[in-house]
Amino acid sequence: MISLRVEQTTPISFPDRSILHRRGIPINPSCPICAAEEETIEHTLFWCNHARATWFVSANTYKPNLVGFGSFSLWWSAILNEFCEDQLGLCFRAISYWIIWKERNLAVFDHIDPNPIATANRISKSFFEAKGDPITSSLHDFAVSSVCSPPPVGTLKLNSDVAWRDTASYAAIAVVLRNHERKLLDRHVCLTQASSPLAGAAKALLQAIQFAQSIGAFSIILEMDCSSLFETVCNLENIRWWKIRATLLSIKSLLPHFHNVSLSLVKRSTNRAADFLAKSFLLGNLSCDWLASIPSRLSSILYFDSSSVV
Repeated sequence: MISLRVEQTTPISFPDRSILHRRGIPINPSCPICAAEEETIEHTLFWCNHARATWFVSANTYKPNLVGFGSFSLWWSAILNEFCEDQLGLCFRAISYWIIWKERNLAVFDHIDPNPIATANRISKSFFEAKGDPITSSLHDFAVSSVCSPPPVGTLKLNSDVAWRDTASYAAIAVVLRNHERKLLDRHVCLTQASSPLAGAAKALLQAIQFAQSIGAFSIILEMDCSSLFETVCNLENIRWWKIRATLLSIKSLLPHFHNVSLSLVKRSTNRAADFLAKSFLLGNLSCDWLASIPSRLSSILYFDSSSVV
């Protein structure tokens, strides 16, 4: 049944700009997203910057290779033959190109900038919905670890931390987002009002969850090194820290938005990337272009994490 539906949704004749241009329609044939090449169906689904990034961060283990790649129709025929016994794998690939095409249309008609991470998560979410998997939310038991363990395929890991000054009423919070290959996908830092380190850590965790929701993540692992906050979040039905009650209730309200949520307490040495960003931002040591140019210290931390043996 899945195979039949997949074949029927094959967009071989989708009206990309190169087709419209050849039919005499006065339109610029260049890709509306990257403007680097003529927009063909192959370019849109595989070789445009947005498509490449989406396939790269996707939970799908298949990654398109330009070497030996012909037309889309030939590629799809090969996929049908290769995955004729793997209907779920075939369905995942069909959903992938369909969502990428929809994101292209949102960029063209609604002027919404495509986000590869959000697109990859929408692909995974659509796949699980097609399978009929129930939407559940759970908090797993914690694991204390001294190494950076990668999350399972299809799951994103978010580390959060806070840097706080007892002489001020504000703190810096940081969130680091990684995929199953331990690669840094995104990071976020900001200042927030905080009356204590615990209050700041709670806001950092809330920021991580809101960040995951904004990109459409469906399965996440939340890592922190604050044991007091961890114990509190594991028992959200009995909140005893009234000063952070509002933040904890916000966290509780967001958890049902995910397919699965796992909470982990880790050692500070495992949370170094978020710790570094929070402290550097509080001290004003991050350059104005730090998002585009990763600080060397952070690069060293990420390299150590990625090469750690689990």
